Amino acid sequence: KLRMLAALCVEVMTKTDPQLFERVVSGLNALIPPKDPATARTLASLGDDIIERLPHSSVALSENEAAATVQTAGLVGGEDAMAVIASFKEDSRAKVQRARIAAWSYFDPADYAASCFGLRSEGWDVILTDPSLIKGLDHVRTMASAHYRFEGPLAGTALLNVENYSVVRSVSLSNNSTLTNLDFLKPLSELRYLGLERCWHISDYEGIRGCENLETLVLRTGYADADISVFENLRQLRRLTLNADMMQSVESVGRFLPNLRELDLSGYVEFSEFARLGPWPQLVSLTLSECESLRQLTGLPSDSLRQLTVSDCVLDTLANVADARELRELSLADLEHLSDFSFVRSLTKLESIKLTRCGIEDLNVLSHAQDLKYVSVSACDDLGDVYGLISLPELQVVELQTTVYDQHDVFAPVVEELRQRGIEVRVDFSGSPFEDNPPEFDTSMDHDAVESLDLDSPFVDYDDSYDVEARPFYYIDPGDGS
Repeated sequence: KLRMLAALCVEVMTKTDPQLFERVVSGLNALIPPKDPATARTLASLGDDIIERLPHSSVALSENEAAATVQTAGLVGGEDAMAVIASFKEDSRAKVQRARIAAWSYFDPADYAASCFGLRSEGWDVILTDPSLIKGLDHVRTMASAHYRFEGPLAGTALLNVENYSVVRSVSLSNNSTLTNLDFLKPLSELRYLGLERCWHISDYEGIRGCENLETLVLRTGYADADISVFENLRQLRRLTLNADMMQSVESVGRFLPNLRELDLSGYVEFSEFARLGPWPQLVSLTLSECESLRQLTGLPSDSLRQLTVSDCVLDTLANVADARELRELSLADLEHLSDFSFVRSLTKLESIKLTRCGIEDLNVLSHAQDLKYVSVSACDDLGDVYGLISLPELQVVELQTTVYDQHDVFAPVVEELRQRGIEVRVDFSGSPFEDNPPEFDTSMDHDAVESLDLDSPFVDYDDSYDVEARPFYYIDPGDGS
């Protein structure tokens, strides 16, 4: 720590005695190779003088040491620093790859790509958050796939500064006030993921038609007048997140999407019954939020649906949820105006239920769901009976939240009995609904139907200071086994 303090002092001094400086640098030999981001930043503060002391091979280094060494060189910059990073070019370990990509922005994109990415039989999967690096992609000698995650104004044509369009597999754009159309998508024939969020000025969505290999589509954009026929070629689409306000209508949209497994729908576009959107022969997960015109949940898939989330919808009834007899997970929120939850008696395979600000009056309706493992009830002010929890033999976790004083006495004896059975019970009288996600349980659902490859996992968070406003990113298996 004292050596690091000395280095930090040298960094801010305007004039330093050469001998003193050499003593400080020599004293830092014990910190080389660096083992973490903090040490990397401290060493980098010494500039070019530290570069010659860094290891030029990762053979004897741990993953953290190799990644921190690459980070140090990246922060220093210059030709000598790039030579250090180039000596690690064959190291494909996750943290080293993340540090390599993060350092890219500090060098000429083409020169860095040609020097610092080695030959790799399976190719490199590269996630870019800096659009200036696109022009360097063609210089990566074995490129498998490129994934764009850009925030802020950016012309669509900027995404095409690469000769081999087929390597671009995912595009995620947010807060982009420049885009007005999606014509730039036409050459990106191998695109698997497209995410557009808060891109308020898009009025022409015709470019989506050519994305025949899309597997995930996220459209949270502004008001428009798009026709649902833009989806007609998306036969491979498995996941759709849609703000319906961009559409003229969403009726019968399901007929274009025969392989859709997950649907997340929001918006004010007129449709009173869910059945009018179908059919949904393979739908596994359904999320409906702020669908102001929706009145009935008719047409829910009876055989395939495993997860259902409904929030802030002006429904007349929840009775039709009883048709989804294979449901495993149910989450309902902001439905205070509904008090009839008798439909839950038909959901005998339910394993997780979360109710937030709902009009439910008692939990005896849960008695038929003998497989329930997780129950969360928050801010349901009309709830007067929770004894139904005692009859659930598989129960593992219970969350109860309220600000209603009378409910304290209702909860107390049930909470005590559940805890005596070894069940984890969380009770909160603060008024804040539980935000934690329910614990993971084996719901025996068809996981193959919702499989995904999260490319964030190979690029482990190593150094937040290097990241450029990282956002959630999802990528779908291209289906070739990789």
